[in-house]
Amino acid sequence: MAAVPALATDLSGRWNFDIMLELKNLKPVVVFRQQGEKLEGDYGSEAALTGWVKGSKLSFRPASKTLVYQGDIETAITLKGRILDGKKLVGAWTAEKQ
Repeated sequence: MAAVPALATDLSGRWNFDIMLELKNLKPVVVFRQQGEKLEGDYGSEAALTGWVKGSKLSFRPASKTLVYQGDIETAITLKGRILDGKKLVGAWTAEKQ
């Protein structure tokens, strides 16, 4: 699959996440607001989030969590990534735009 060109995809909007952690799975709706490389939004009903988008890569952190979500823009409507607690891998996630 070809990489998504830099800033070709605006991630703004509602995304259905499927989060796989060691002890549980979660399915929050995440709302992204993207301006250039800056990413902000809401993680479910829990917290605001901040992050960035660079080319086909993204990273964000909900304000109420220590976890960092890193991932790849696979298509204009699909994302996939991993969840880190510090440097430790603690989970994986996929997302599809509503």
